[in-house]
Amino acid sequence: MKPPTLFLTALLILTLSPLSKAAPCFYEPFEGFQTIINNNATFTDLSFYTGINGTAVFINSSSQLSYPANNNLNTTSGSIDFWFSPNWSGNDDKIHYFFSWKSGNSAFRIFKHHSPSGKSYFVFRVDDSNGQWREASTSADEPGVVMKWKPGEWHHLSAVWDFSRQNQFIFMLLDNFSKTTYFTWNMSDTPSEFFVGSYPKTTTFDADSLIDDLKIYNYPPYDPQDPTSIANLTKGDRTCQPYETIYNSEGDCPILNDTLFPSQDIIFFQTLPFSRVFENTLPQENTITHNLLYTASRNEFEPLFFNIYTRKNLTSLRISISDFYGPDYKIPRENADLRVVKNWFQAGTGVKKGMPHYIPELLLYNDTVPLENKDWNSSHLPSLPKLNHVYTTMKAYTSKQFLVTLKIPKDAIPGIYNATLLLQDPNTQQTAINITLKVLPITLPKPRQTFIIYYQGKLSQGYSDSVSPQRLDAQIKDIADHGFNGICLYPEYRDNEISYQQQKLSTAKKHNITKMAIFISFKPELKTLLEDYGYEPYFYGKDEPNTDEKLIEHIQQSITIHNGEGKVITAIQKSTADRLDNPHDPIYSNFPEGTYEPLDIANLATGPRYADYFHSLINGSFVRTRNETYYWQIMQEDPKINRFMSGFFLWSTGLDGIFPYVYQSVRGNPYNDFDVWSQKIPSYRDHLVTYPSIEGPVPTIQWEALREGIDDTRYLTLWKNLTLRVSRYNSSLANLTTERINTILEKYRNYFNITSIPISQYTEDRNAIISQILLLQNTAFIKTDTNSNGIIDMPELITFIRQWKNTASYTLNDLLGIIAFWKHE
Repeated sequence: MKPPTLFLTALLILTLSPLSKAAPCFYEPFEGFQTIINNNATFTDLSFYTGINGTAVFINSSSQLSYPANNNLNTTSGSIDFWFSPNWSGNDDKIHYFFSWKSGNSAFRIFKHHSPSGKSYFVFRVDDSNGQWREASTSADEPGVVMKWKPGEWHHLSAVWDFSRQNQFIFMLLDNFSKTTYFTWNMSDTPSEFFVGSYPKTTTFDADSLIDDLKIYNYPPYDPQDPTSIANLTKGDRTCQPYETIYNSEGDCPILNDTLFPSQDIIFFQTLPFSRVFENTLPQENTITHNLLYTASRNEFEPLFFNIYTRKNLTSLRISISDFYGPDYKIPRENADLRVVKNWFQAGTGVKKGMPHYIPELLLYNDTVPLENKDWNSSHLPSLPKLNHVYTTMKAYTSKQFLVTLKIPKDAIPGIYNATLLLQDPNTQQTAINITLKVLPITLPKPRQTFIIYYQGKLSQGYSDSVSPQRLDAQIKDIADHGFNGICLYPEYRDNEISYQQQKLSTAKKHNITKMAIFISFKPELKTLLEDYGYEPYFYGKDEPNTDEKLIEHIQQSITIHNGEGKVITAIQKSTADRLDNPHDPIYSNFPEGTYEPLDIANLATGPRYADYFHSLINGSFVRTRNETYYWQIMQEDPKINRFMSGFFLWSTGLDGIFPYVYQSVRGNPYNDFDVWSQKIPSYRDHLVTYPSIEGPVPTIQWEALREGIDDTRYLTLWKNLTLRVSRYNSSLANLTTERINTILEKYRNYFNITSIPISQYTEDRNAIISQILLLQNTAFIKTDTNSNGIIDMPELITFIRQWKNTASYTLNDLLGIIAFWKHE
C-alpha cells in the first residue's frame, strides 16, 4: 500500500483538539506493535505506515484488532476520537467499519455505509438493550460529504454520547460536518471488548484504511445545551477560537502590533461583505483604511460593512452617520440603517441542534441590551427600538463589525457620494471617517422570478406566532424590502378570520407584495378575498405529502380547492409531484375514476438527494413541463447558503422562483437556541431568519445575504435584457458577454458547491457582472434606444445624429451602425 498524503483543514485542527488536554481513559497511538501489546490488544496481520502523528496502523480484510472494554470504555457517556485515511474513494460500493462493539442487543457502530440505492455515507449508530437504535449520519447531505472523498486523504472523527442526562444525545463530528441526534437509549448491556477497523469476528466490513491516534474518554467533551462547555475546553490550546479573546484565553489570542499605526486608538478596517469578524479578529495592514469605499446601483439596498479595532476600553460608544452628499443629489440619512453585528453561540448551523457554534448573526442598534439568559417568549419579548445611531461597548484590543444598509433611490444621480461616520466615547477623542460611495449608472429592474416566503404571523392573540397590527406591518414591510413579491399566510384561529386575513392582504398590497399571496387552507370567502385584492386564488395543499397516506390527503384537499375554482401549491419532493402528474399512478385508484390532481405550482424540496434534477435542468438534459419553485430552511446561519439558493443557483436552474421556510417560527425562547421546546422533538431549533421584538423584526446576517442573492438575479435580469436588445444590433458583442457570464456562473451550477464557494467570491462575481452590464449600456445602440424596445425610431435617430455632431461620445462607425440598423428595421 502506498503511504497516504497528509490532508488537513484548519477546522479539523481547531475543532476538537482540546480533548487532548484531559487524559483519555484509553489511548492508542499505533506506534508499532509495542503500544498495541501494551494496551492488551488481540490482533492479526497488522502493518504500519506514516500517520497523522508518527505511525498509523493499516487494517484490511485479513486484519483483526480488538481491545478489552473494561476500564477503557464507558457506555453511559464518553467520546471516541481518531484519524483515518481510507484506501478507497468515498463513493465505493463497500461497507467499511472503523469502530464497533456488541453485547446482547446493544452495540456501537462507526462505519462508512453503502446503500442499495448507490449512496455512501458515514454513520455513528447506537443500538440499546431494547433493540431500539438511532444514528447520526451524513446521509441527508450526500453526495456532498463522504462521496467526495479521494483515496489517501486524512479525515478526523469524533463520536460523542451521553445517556446520563434527561435529554440523551449522540453527536458525530466528521471533518467539518456535525450532526446531533436526540433519543432515549436504555444501555444495560456492557461489552467485553471493542473492535477497531473491522466488524466483530468477521472480515467482511474491514476499514481498508490507516487509523491513527485513537482516544476514548469516559465523559462527553461538551454539553450541547451549554456553549460555555465548549469555551472552557479550548482555553490555553494556543488556537484562537472565534469566541476567545485575550480576556478569556490569554496566550491563545494576540493583539495588534503596537508599531502598526501606534498613534491611533481606534482603527477602521474593511473586509468583503459578509466576511466573519470576531472580537479577536486582527486587522490586516492592507485592510486598514481612512476612507471606506463602496459601490452600489440605483433601486437597491446595498450592505456597507465596516469594522473597528480599538486599543482602549470604549464604555459607551456612539456611532452616527450623516447624509450622503453627491452630484446635485442627496441620499438622506434616513435611508441608512446603521447596526452593530452581534456574535453569539448558536446550536449548530443547520435546522437541528448540533455542536455550539460562535457566529455573527443579529443586527442591532444597541447590543448592550441583555438578550441571553432571559425568559423570552412570544408574549414577553425584548424592546429593541430603532435608533438613529449605534450604541455599544468594546474592550481594548478587540474588534467589532458594523453594517450600514443603504437604500439607493431609483432617481439617484450616478456619481461619487460622501458621508461621515462619527464615533464618540468618553474614553477617547472623537473620531470621524469618510465614506465614499460610487453610485453606478445602473437601475436594477424587478426580477422575473417569484420570491415567496412562509409567513406564520397571526393577528389572533395567545399563540406562539401572534403579532400586533404594528408588528404585522413592520414584518411585511421588511419582507417586501428584502425583495419578496409573494407571501404565504397561515390561518387565523378566531371567528373573525376573514377580517384578519383581509388585514394581512391589505398590508401586503400596501408594501407592494403584488405577485402572489397564498392561504394555507381553503375557504370560498378567502378565494373571493384574494381575487378582490388582485391575486390569483392560490391555496396550500398537504405539506410535504411524501407518503401514500399524506398524498391521499393532499389529493382530497386539491379536489376541494379546484372544485372551488382555486389553484394548488405545496412543498413536495419531485418524485411525488411526478406521481401527481401521472393519471395512471396507483395512488389515483383510491379515488373515483378520472380523478387527476396535478399541482398548479410544485414547490420542490432541495438538498443533496434531489440535486440530480436541478443539475438536469441546468445542463439541459431535462425540460420541465410544470411551474416550479423550490424551498430550503433559510434560518441557517451561513450566509453562503441563502445567497447561493436565492441568486446564482436559482438563475441557473431557470425555475420560476423560490418559496423558502420561514420568516419566523418561534418554538420556545427565540433568543435561546439551547432551550428544549418539546420533549418529543428536542433537537429542533427556533426557525428565525429575523428575530421578534416588541417594535418589529430584528434582522440577521443570513437575512441580508438572502436579499443580496435576490439582487444577484436582478443584476442578471438587467444583463439579460440588455443582451437581448444588443443581439439584434451587435450579435458578436452579445455572444461575448454571454460567454463571460456563463464562465462566471459555472461554479454556481453545481449544487454541491453551496457551502464551499467562499463568500468573497460572490462580491468578485457581482462586480464582473456589473462590468458586463456597463459594457452593454455604453454601446451606441443602448444609448440611442431610449424606449428600450429593441428598435431605433426616427426621433431616436435624429437625437443620436445631433449628439454625434456635438459631442465626442460617438465615432463614425457608431453613426454608420445606427443608421444601418435603422434602415434595416
